[in-house]
Amino acid sequence: MKKIIFIFIGALLLSCHGKQEYAFVVQGQKYAQGFSIEKKDEYTLVHIHYPEGKEILQSYILIPKTQDIPSELPEGVIVRTPLER
Repeated sequence: MKKIIFIFIGALLLSCHGKQEYAFVVQGQKYAQGFSIEKKDEYTLVHIHYPEGKEILQSYILIPKTQDIPSELPEGVIVRTPLER
């Protein structure tokens, strides 16, 4: 299950390389479910939810490589974007 989640997040990030409007694209999603995205000033927070219910399975904090890591972050896995491999 975790492998599928990583593949999904990777595909999402790679498909949005160089685009700042990806949060808008995801909001207009038609079929994808089980995740939510929150755009903050210094980072983007992606929550992966369990299939049944709203409980959070994993959180990813997406921070551009050109930016310093903020001192106060929510709990989650830090991912520097854009991904290279």
